[in-house]
Amino acid sequence: MKQVKTFLKHNPQIDLLQHYVFFKNNCPMRGPLYDDFRICNIETGDVVFTVIPKCGHSGLAEIWGRENDFKGPIKTAETFLKLFS
Repeated sequence: MKQVKTFLKHNPQIDLLQHYVFFKNNCPMRGPLYDDFRICNIETGDVVFTVIPKCGHSGLAEIWGRENDFKGPIKTAETFLKLFS
C-alpha cells in the first residue's frame, strides 16, 4: 500500500473518488513471480495504470498505462522510487 500512496502522490490527476486499486500476483511462464497494482476507473472497470515495482521479465520498475494503450512501459527505472525522480 505504501507504493500505491507514493504513486498517487506523484499523479494528482487520479481522482480517488473515481478510481480504485487492486493488487495482482503474476506467475509468468518464464522468469520469477512478481507483483503489480492496477488503478482502475470505478464506472467502467477499465485499467488506467499498471504499476510494477519490479518486473519478473525485465527486472525493472515499470509503469504501463492507457496513454499509449499499454503497448509498452510509459516509464521504467532501476527501482520503484527512481520512477519518480
